[in-house]
Amino acid sequence: MRKKILITITVLLFASCSRDETPETPEPVVAERTLIVYMAAENNLWTDAYDDIEEMRQGFSETGVSLIVFLDTPYESPCILKITSDSAETVRTYGEFNSANPERMRSTLNDI
Repeated sequence: MRKKILITITVLLFASCSRDETPETPEPVVAERTLIVYMAAENNLWTDAYDDIEEMRQGFSETGVSLIVFLDTPYESPCILKITSDSAETVRTYGEFNSANPERMRSTLNDI
């Protein structure tokens, strides 16, 4: 009798265990739209550009929108930032260039 109970418990234990061969991967989040802000602030308004980025970060709602900012100030290299409600992450940094040049603007927008 003991042997039958032990065999039954062992079979039930092994039958209840399963191994997932394929772990679930989360679906990638795809933005419904992307908002691009091009800030060529190589002038006396460069401090306002940083204030504006902080205001965008604070007011950002991540519901289907991707917010990308190009920023060029006189004291830092031009860069592309990805804005979220938590941070402004630098995605790409460039060497110095004239951000008002139409070809450079087109190239930067293609990078984005």
